[in-house]
Amino acid sequence: GGLLLAHGWAPAAWTARGEVVQPTRSTKVSSGAEASTQAEAYLLSWGLSEEQLSKVKARYGQDFKPDVEGAVKPKLNWLTDLGLTDLQIQRAVVAHPKLFRHDLENKLKPLAQWLLDIGMEKLKVAK
Repeated sequence: GGLLLAHGWAPAAWTARGEVVQPTRSTKVSSGAEASTQAEAYLLSWGLSEEQLSKVKARYGQDFKPDVEGAVKPKLNWLTDLGLTDLQIQRAVVAHPKLFRHDLENKLKPLAQWLLDIGMEKLKVAK
């Protein structure tokens, strides 16, 4: 599941759409197709089904090419740190995949901190 990946452990390879995808330390790529494939493989490794992934791509838009290292991993790790379970993270990603477009340090974290500052409980902020 995603919890193991959030803490830096990942299987040597996983299968996405019949292709074996090798995770790497740096997933900076120049091809949009490669970026999309890597993002898809990473989300599938977090437990999303093919059906959920299709919904993510449809809701994100035609330009579904989030950078795994720069956008996907940090945000999934942050959601884990907030206390969400893997299932809650999967649901959040399917419902709001554009979260990968938002800046973590300048938008998402300050918003979460503001909610905490005004008295919202951490569990509710996480949801």
